[in-house]
Amino acid sequence: MRKIFFFIPLLLITLSLSAQQPMPFVTAHGGCWTKEIPANSPEAMALAKKMGYRAVSIDTKQAADADIKKMLKICKKNSLMPMIESDRTAVFKLAQKTMGNRWICLTSTDSIAKKVRSFSKCEILVNMDNVTPQDAVKRLSAIGLPCGLSTTRPESLSKSLCLQLRANGFETQAVLFKPAYEVQATLQGITRTLSNYAFPYTTNINPTDNWAVTGQVMEAKDELNKQWDKYQHGGLVLRFWFRGAIMVIINGEKKYSLVSNGDSMQYISTRFTDTAPSIRIIASTDTQLAEMEVTLYAVE
Repeated sequence: MRKIFFFIPLLLITLSLSAQQPMPFVTAHGGCWTKEIPANSPEAMALAKKMGYRAVSIDTKQAADADIKKMLKICKKNSLMPMIESDRTAVFKLAQKTMGNRWICLTSTDSIAKKVRSFSKCEILVNMDNVTPQDAVKRLSAIGLPCGLSTTRPESLSKSLCLQLRANGFETQAVLFKPAYEVQATLQGITRTLSNYAFPYTTNINPTDNWAVTGQVMEAKDELNKQWDKYQHGGLVLRFWFRGAIMVIINGEKKYSLVSNGDSMQYISTRFTDTAPSIRIIASTDTQLAEMEVTLYAVE
């Protein structure tokens, strides 16, 4: 492994960041949970706030009505944006009564979306899979802004579809995507992600630690490793600017295969619970690593 310093690429980083696509807004699916805290519970909502999330989803099929009321009250008290997943108009009206217009409706049918629009100016996201840009714009226009498309098949959110929807003021949300898709989300212009593991790139909690590497050449199979033994809950945000190919393995299980010609930043964000976070970076080919920064956000 050899070190050199890249003056020109680092300059290009500064010039290109302003043109970078905004990173997706992360919503914690079911809040944040651990071995002791179940998803879609008042405790999971409180932990999500503590971990720095600004939005949570509540699957009302997985929660009793009394807990739904408790979770909405926690969201209001802590300025969390609740995304309500339901097919019951009564639940949506409860969200409107508790939150005003500061909540998100997630539904699978246009008819329910239109009912919600009749009594709320909240953001409405409608599940649509494999839809054409023309059909999506037509359906969303009939609902009225603010609204957007949500899909459990994020591979269907092509860059052209995202651009056309954004040009008309609509949001694009990828739901429960697999590890590594969050990298593509930024490049394709996806505006929202609903995830079990992604960590918000912009968080309101202070970083606990940073690990940075600059100006390094990695030969094929060279490795960089880091582990934090004393933390069990929190999030990691990784930023890369490089030319070549690398494999990033987080906590020994989440694998990201990244390839770049050095023309844009790539990032990974993930939360960890009940485990000490670790990172392993392996050069798949000879790689010029102009800049890498890992920020750790630990929650006690």
